[in-house]
Amino acid sequence: MGYGIFAAVQTLWAGPYLTEVMGLTAMNAGNVILMMNVGALVGGTAWGWLSDTVFHSRKWVILGGMVIYLMVLLVMVMISSNISFIILIMLFLSFGFFRSSGILLYVHIKETMPAQMAGTAMTGINFFTMIGPAVFLQGLGILMQRLYPHASRGPEAFRTSFMVCSALILMVSILYIFTKDTFLKNRRTL
Repeated sequence: MGYGIFAAVQTLWAGPYLTEVMGLTAMNAGNVILMMNVGALVGGTAWGWLSDTVFHSRKWVILGGMVIYLMVLLVMVMISSNISFIILIMLFLSFGFFRSSGILLYVHIKETMPAQMAGTAMTGINFFTMIGPAVFLQGLGILMQRLYPHASRGPEAFRTSFMVCSALILMVSILYIFTKDTFLKNRRTL
């Protein structure tokens, strides 16, 4: 869910949202979208360090990132088109940064599996990670078109799609609570 939403917004939906709903120029919209990627790049390194050095947990670091990612999506539901450019940059930077906590899922899943199943586990997570963008790229467009046939790229259509994305992230966050943390178990065996 997390990567599917990120990839769909980053590659397709952020441009129309920022230019048509938020009123940015194409250049400014591109700069805001760039901040998503900067956030993801910085976040990928930061979350690994936080997991290994500060919190000594995979599960709770991932879950914390997902919860804040959910909050960023909810802010996107509530903001108006007269929000400042700097706040939009910070919002999209946060979008990328907190979504990238999900990269630790690779480590978490690999650590939950026996060593002889590591390849199968990585294949599974890669498959489901790549299905996410395929579903969300099309799914968000279908949702917006069906619910708002005459304004499928208007403010209400985007608010609804961000609300659906928020609900899905909330659902997977709740389900993720029931996973086992692996950091301490693997730390003892090293």
